Amino acid sequence: MEAKLAADLEQCVSDKALQRRLLFHWHTAHAMLLRLPAAPSPDDVPGEEAPPAACTNEDPTPKTELSPSRLSAMTLSHAHATAFIRLVRAMQASKDKPMSRPLPHTVLEHFCDACFGLLLPGRSATVRVVHQKHNSSVNKKLARQHSASKRKAKLLHKAVAPCVRVRNAVVTTCMRCQHHRMTPGAPVKKRRSVPKANQVESAPPPPPVKRPASSLFGPPPSPPTPPRKLLDGPAKKKKKVKPATKPPSALDSFLKSLQ
Repeated sequence: MEAKLAADLEQCVSDKALQRRLLFHWHTAHAMLLRLPAAPSPDDVPGEEAPPAACTNEDPTPKTELSPSRLSAMTLSHAHATAFIRLVRAMQASKDKPMSRPLPHTVLEHFCDACFGLLLPGRSATVRVVHQKHNSSVNKKLARQHSASKRKAKLLHKAVAPCVRVRNAVVTTCMRCQHHRMTPGAPVKKRRSVPKANQVESAPPPPPVKRPASSLFGPPPSPPTPPRKLLDGPAKKKKKVKPATKPPSALDSFLKSLQ
């Protein structure tokens, strides 16, 4: 993550001193959170089950009481995270334009939308996957975005991909301000069932036993079927059979000799 952040800052920020300041704030905020013990998940507490966010209007993650040491570490991390955001906004509003382009969304999504604290799952934030219905708020937002892109593409005469509704949403809750962010989950491709390699192929069924016609319990023999006529082929002519000639008798040969 740090190498990717350094590459993104190098592409967006032209001033090397500002790059080092941003990396310092990021590393310090991240290091303070890594020193904290992992926060217990609400699913690990026996006998307590949080209601899903799609069915109720309550906060999907219950509020947890923070210890003094944990609160002080999160306060220091929050100070450096807010300094990172303030420096980015100051560079965007500066007339010198030290930023050639804005930071990518993959970097800004690690900060809370309300208090601008650094979100680290298990340390300063909790992450849950909540099932979403067809008419949930996430699916309605995706439908509105698709309809807007469809109207824009219609003016530009471009094709639009079909609207995809999600079944799960990722809920990220900040432990400092209890602000939760709901993002659509990643689509899951349909997997084909692969046959197991160790599965033994079943043997073919044995052929049925034919009993002879002379058997008392066997079926009677079927009469032979005549050959079928070819309806599609040309009609065949029957050959005429010539009558067989009889050899002349002795009387006929005697009468012929008299003539």
